[in-house]
Amino acid sequence: MAGRFGHVGWRQARGVDDEAAEAPEQAAVEQVEEQAESIVPRLVLGLVLLYALVFAILSVQQHQSFQTHAFDLGNMDQAVWNTAEGRPLEFTNWEGGTNRLAAHVEPILLLVAQIYRFWPDPATLLVLQSVVISLGALPAFWLARRVLRSDFAAAVFAGSYLLSPALEIANLADFHAVAFSSALLLYAFYFVYRRQYWGFAVFAALAMSTKEHVPLSVFLIGLYILVVQRQRLVGAVTCAVAVIWAGLAFGVVIPHFNPQGVSPYLSRYDRLGSSPGQMLWNTLTNPGATVGILTEATRLEYLRSILGPTLYLGLLSPATLVMTAPDFAINLLSNFTESYAGRAHYGAVLVPFVTVSAILGAGLVRRLLTVAHPVAGQAGVAVLSVAVLASSVLSFREQVLVPLTDHLPSVTDHHGVVQGVLKLIPPDAAVSAGSTLNPHVSRRRQLSLYPDITKAEYIVLDVMSSPYPIDVPSLWFRVQQLLQGGEWGVVAGKDGALLLRRGEEETTIPDEFYSFLDGDNCKGGVEAGTPFGPNLRLNRYRMEPASGRVHGNDPYAKLSLCWEATGKIDDDVISVVEIVNDEGATIYADRFQPALLWRPASQWQYGQRIQANVTWLPLGAAERGELRVSVRQRTAPYPLVSGMTPQEDGRNTLGVRSDGSLALATVQREK
Repeated sequence: MAGRFGHVGWRQARGVDDEAAEAPEQAAVEQVEEQAESIVPRLVLGLVLLYALVFAILSVQQHQSFQTHAFDLGNMDQAVWNTAEGRPLEFTNWEGGTNRLAAHVEPILLLVAQIYRFWPDPATLLVLQSVVISLGALPAFWLARRVLRSDFAAAVFAGSYLLSPALEIANLADFHAVAFSSALLLYAFYFVYRRQYWGFAVFAALAMSTKEHVPLSVFLIGLYILVVQRQRLVGAVTCAVAVIWAGLAFGVVIPHFNPQGVSPYLSRYDRLGSSPGQMLWNTLTNPGATVGILTEATRLEYLRSILGPTLYLGLLSPATLVMTAPDFAINLLSNFTESYAGRAHYGAVLVPFVTVSAILGAGLVRRLLTVAHPVAGQAGVAVLSVAVLASSVLSFREQVLVPLTDHLPSVTDHHGVVQGVLKLIPPDAAVSAGSTLNPHVSRRRQLSLYPDITKAEYIVLDVMSSPYPIDVPSLWFRVQQLLQGGEWGVVAGKDGALLLRRGEEETTIPDEFYSFLDGDNCKGGVEAGTPFGPNLRLNRYRMEPASGRVHGNDPYAKLSLCWEATGKIDDDVISVVEIVNDEGATIYADRFQPALLWRPASQWQYGQRIQANVTWLPLGAAERGELRVSVRQRTAPYPLVSGMTPQEDGRNTLGVRSDGSLALATVQREK
């Protein structure tokens, strides 16, 4: 291969530092950058603003519709609020310690708290997260424009960063300080590429402050500076600072603040060993076991979801793609499914390095083609850019857009009622709250996650939302015990929201609490009209999404059942909702909806209509499943109730099955 590279092969050409190798074209670069009249940079800025606006709105909408959780918006918000109040990083809704430093080392929250002072609300964190993430598109654009010599290609790779499913999923997964690293690391590498090391130092320090493991990636950037750019002093200092930072975080700070004296997440890797040293030793001495873990189908799919949107171009730049190694190892070797399931924030640190590597990989293709013919390089970049744009859009549609439209966050009248109940709690009171209520009452000194009530003066629950970390019957049973124990009483109860206070005398739940059972809410669903014996009828049902077509890495359906008492029901029966695969095996079963626990069937009046909601019916790994409902006894093993099986004279159902259930609809996975 002759020309600008001399007589070297493509492997050697790939390793040449772009900035040095393309110095003769620097004048052309500067000329491109001086074209202020170009509309493309303004278009990219518009994309940044659009992303920030859309994802800020979506994030806040999720919060207002009670789809954020104690872990992690609740404890993050409490830690930031406490910091703004002069109590650095204190939080109380986690059993593993009373300071965020017991779980993660995130000193950037000290800076976030200064912004929080002006708008003390969880929405501040959500909006700030969207804004910071969006700004990462700018260094992606600048880098791509310098490497690829094309405004169009640069805009495509900036857009690819914004469209990255891992990035957007992280953005919508509550709030995590490490999500900031996606943009900060892009700025850090851009300054490295420009050899502007003071700018790199600022953004590298900020990035390392987002989570204790980010210094591992910064260490690899230091090696890049040392080996590829041959800046020995800067590279060595970077590596040393990163090692010291990580060592202090993992070896000193977390053990000091955590009561167990070790990171609480170490158990996620117990397949590799019982201690960090043993894990490393077993990995080195038994690589086959490690490879076996990494080649599991779900983990390989995770790799595809991260690298695929940019057409695996990052593989052409191993010197930068290696910077993803720490996070890929942390995610793929974990026994915690969320780490590699593509449903949480764990890809935030991967996206910037995949973006950088894809840009540099495309740059290598451009240089090689330019050697063959001057026009071929830019033509190849144009073709690659179109392909990357198409791949990024399709990945965004498959992994983010369509799954999001299955269950768009929507603020309902119920959420307004719950907010009204929350306002009854004094701002300085100690509160134990359900997981989805936690972030709405987190600006206080003492907050607990129900059922932890040790230090609580108030308990606030929403029986219509997730009962995590317990289940629906456990929540119901514990409330009954509290009200019968004499220590707790009812302050308010409306539409499924319940507020209890220690020392309150009233122990009767008011009638307004039971309005969430109102069967008229099923209007707009599908008419069933199916009798389950002489005394019970399923009038209607409503499924979400209505089409039954579900999408994404975690496809699930929601279901509302509208029952009517057509006679006296003697037993406290339950309705069991199942998803059954094509072989007749149960994929998932929901046996206890709140409605039939808080208002048992034996208390139903003639003609009364009751709505029972199931908020999560996962399809799992199956491609399709049949949604079935049956009426069963309340105690295990939950046998069918004699005389309460469905009859064939219903409408708009799939019919009665041999197991005594009524098939309502089919849930189908689509890509």
